[in-house]
Amino acid sequence: MSEKSLPAGLERRKEDYGLITGEAHFVDDLRPAKGRPRTLYMAVVRSPYAHAEIEHIQLDAALALPGVVAAFDGSELVNSMRTLDVVPVPNLKKTERRPLAVGKVRYVGDPVAVVLAESRYIAMDARDQVEVDYTPLPAVTDPVLNRMVAIFQALSSMLTILSTCEWSINDSRPVRLRRVGVCSIMTRPVANFRPGCLLKQSSGCGIHWQLS
Repeated sequence: MSEKSLPAGLERRKEDYGLITGEAHFVDDLRPAKGRPRTLYMAVVRSPYAHAEIEHIQLDAALALPGVVAAFDGSELVNSMRTLDVVPVPNLKKTERRPLAVGKVRYVGDPVAVVLAESRYIAMDARDQVEVDYTPLPAVTDPVLNRMVAIFQALSSMLTILSTCEWSINDSRPVRLRRVGVCSIMTRPVANFRPGCLLKQSSGCGIHWQLS
C-alpha cells in the first residue's frame, strides 16, 4: 500500500463534503421555529435607467395580488433612515445614500421599491406589477468626459477625491529605475468600479421580534 502526501496548500478542504452532498446550509434554508410566523419573501424593483428622476411609483396592482403582504417605495421606507456610511478616506466627498432610491436613480439596477409576499414566486410576480414613471436624465458613460454631470446634487462634478502619493525608489529596484531617482514624476489614470451596487457574500440569521 503506497501513501502519497500532498504539497502544502493542496490538502482536502473541510467544507467541500457538505457542498457536494447537499448537506450545506445557506441563508435561504433558514426556517422559523415551530409556532413562529412564516418567513416572508422580498422582491426588489430596480431602475432600468442609469440616471433619472422618479416621478411616481404605483404599488396598488402589486398589493392587490393574492399572497402579497406589503409593498413600499423608498420615500415611505427609508426617508428617515441614516445614510449609508463609507470607508473613511481623507478628503473624500461623501454623498447621501440609502438602501432605496428616493427621488432619483443613479445607476441601472438602483432599487426603488420592495414587495413582501408569502412565496418567492408571488413576490416576483408582484414586483412586475409595480409601475414606476421616470424622467430620464443625462447619464455618465465616461467619468472623465462626463465629469461635469452632477449625479449627486451635493457634488458639482463626478470628482469625489483627489489624492497625491509620493514614494522613493530604493536600491532593490532595477538600475534603470534607480538612475531616474526621485525627481521623476509618473502620472496614470486609475478607473475604479462603482461600489454601490455589488453583490456580496453574506451571512444571515433568523430573528423573532417579541414586544414585552
